[in-house]
Amino acid sequence: MQKSISAKIISLALALILLFSLSLCLVACNKGGDDDDDSSENQNAEGGDENENSKPKEDYHSKVVVPAYKDFERGTVDFKDVSYSRPDFEAVIAKILSVTDVIEENTLTFEEQIRKITELEDDYNNVLTMYAFANIYNSKDSSSKYWNDEYSYITSGYPKFAESIEDMFVAAANSPHAERFEEEYFGDELIEKYKDGGKFTDEMIELWAKEEALESAYSSLSTATVEVTYRNVTDSVDNILAFYRDKYGETSTEYLKAYTVCMGEYDEKVDEKSLEIFIDLIKLRHEIASELGHNSYMDYGYEVLDRDYSKEQLSRFLDDVCEYVVPAYLRLKYFVLTPYFMSNEPSEISLDVLINNGYTLLSEVDSELGNIYHYMLQHGLYDIELSETNRNDGAFTTYLDTYNAPFIFMSASGNVSDYSTLFHEFGHFADGYINYNSQTSIDCKELSSQGLEYLMLLKLGDTLDAKDMQYLTLRQLSNAMETLIYQSFYAKLEELIYELPSDSITEEKLNEQVVIAAEKFGLNTEYVNDISVAFIPHIFLYPFYVQSYAVSVVPALELYFKELENERSGLMSYRIMIERNEVDLSFEEALENAFLTSPFEDGILRTITDKIYYHLSGQHIYSEDKNQTDNLNAA
Repeated sequence: MQKSISAKIISLALALILLFSLSLCLVACNKGGDDDDDSSENQNAEGGDENENSKPKEDYHSKVVVPAYKDFERGTVDFKDVSYSRPDFEAVIAKILSVTDVIEENTLTFEEQIRKITELEDDYNNVLTMYAFANIYNSKDSSSKYWNDEYSYITSGYPKFAESIEDMFVAAANSPHAERFEEEYFGDELIEKYKDGGKFTDEMIELWAKEEALESAYSSLSTATVEVTYRNVTDSVDNILAFYRDKYGETSTEYLKAYTVCMGEYDEKVDEKSLEIFIDLIKLRHEIASELGHNSYMDYGYEVLDRDYSKEQLSRFLDDVCEYVVPAYLRLKYFVLTPYFMSNEPSEISLDVLINNGYTLLSEVDSELGNIYHYMLQHGLYDIELSETNRNDGAFTTYLDTYNAPFIFMSASGNVSDYSTLFHEFGHFADGYINYNSQTSIDCKELSSQGLEYLMLLKLGDTLDAKDMQYLTLRQLSNAMETLIYQSFYAKLEELIYELPSDSITEEKLNEQVVIAAEKFGLNTEYVNDISVAFIPHIFLYPFYVQSYAVSVVPALELYFKELENERSGLMSYRIMIERNEVDLSFEEALENAFLTSPFEDGILRTITDKIYYHLSGQHIYSEDKNQTDNLNAA
């Protein structure tokens, strides 16, 4: 059953700013780019002229086998038939404010007030859908000025839109009908969260606008544009720099990117500018936390991300990563992983084979997952192409609320490792499909993707030869350990950074925190010794998200080993976990419900690490006797 729009609104309201981008499952969109001539307000799906120098896409679509048509009863149209129209924020906000007035005046009956609130749902869905659409096409062609501008327009207009929605919540929470509003439309937390007013003050809107501007500056800086890359091949350095100097100015971000690419000084120049942005972001986020009544920005981040575990629990988890995962990984890396990966590479695979095999495998594993994949193919709800210069790297899954449809964007590598990325994103897709994108714990969402990624690794044996299966297995399990180590390193570093007082945030102090965190996780501080190692999109754009990668990979691995040891037991737990049936479970509750162990339970990391070690080396690293284990680690 479709989740009501009221439930979506109530679950997002406290996090509308920070979670607006997170709802897309994390892609750092490039907001820079060169000019193009198309400035139409209602542009078609191509989003502008194709750059004549772009790498030609693999024409595989005619080879994708789409099953016979089926009515999925969701109101979804084919993605090629979806068109973009810039949302009119002023008109939408005016409608929301008029409904707020109706609630406050209370001259209409309760039923009439509910009807007017319900009439806003199409407008709300449209804003979210057009944001997702602009994000998809901005990611398809990061050099398009049109899609850069549309993406920026929506992100900059969203705070006022969110503020108007919150005003409506506050009015409903203080209405004589508040209990009925809560029970029959808005959900359980309306009165508790909004009785005493909202958080979208003018001061907060201003602070969030400053934060968005800094984040945009970082995004624009982080990727060199397609124009620079191609000009660097066909033109002289002097001409390229003259072009950018004349067009943007010598102090512009665009000129800096051109200079760093042409002169081979990308790291030094970009890191210098990134550092300035990062320091400004940290100081600004301290202001945001203070304005909202929190002692620290970390406290605020945990509230917004709706963490149901404490900083203390996470701290113990990080200690266990250091004690058990790090020494096991270092041994595997030296004796197993490095020798193997130095002499083995993944086989190439075409995109049509990847996508067709995805359907076959999922249908064999679970009929419902195969059915959802059928739906994705039928309506063309994916954009999977080989990675290219003007296309954003990575992958993400978003949601088109107007059509009740998830959507996958993926830049492929062209080898068998793409199976892992496809199944990871399809885990998000299946979650969005089954639960109509209802909000839940970020950790649960990451488990829905990582869990399927690890389960499907075990199902590839009939599709891939032994060499590729060995490659993917070693790659996947080494990635799991690296996720635990490096994402835990980032998590610890964020904690240390945001504990610094605003007047102590200098490059020297940030470098000190990097060394402290690196030493904790056994990283080589000869190389990991300054803040530039942390300059990844998550640190700038999605603070305190990296914890979810580390925490959720533990139950994902448990699913893998359950399935390995008892076929279909891991899949059963996964299906229980992903089918929430509109019940808002915490991460720990969802794990318990699916017969999975909490990553914070004493001994679980030791057990999981030993299983990985045994699986890859044929030997146990941790004895059941804790004292023997301690002696082994000391050695």
